[in-house]
Amino acid sequence: MFTFSYTSGTTGNPKGAMITHLNLMSTVDSIRSRNIFITPNDVHLSYLPLPHVFERVFSIAFLAYGAVIWYFNWSD
Repeated sequence: MFTFSYTSGTTGNPKGAMITHLNLMSTVDSIRSRNIFITPNDVHLSYLPLPHVFERVFSIAFLAYGAVIWYFNWSD
């Protein structure tokens, strides 16, 4: 087990989905199969909350390929 991703329950009761290492790494590997190549010269501007599964996948992908992540912050 890698992590749990919880829903807010907007369409029903809140629930948690179990995400395994294999699930996550398969998704990260699928990025390259779509001819999206992440390099150490790339920068990802993270603006979604980290619990968001899309943001989690991209953060892991960028870290796996040695790229940079900038985290957006609304505070002054």
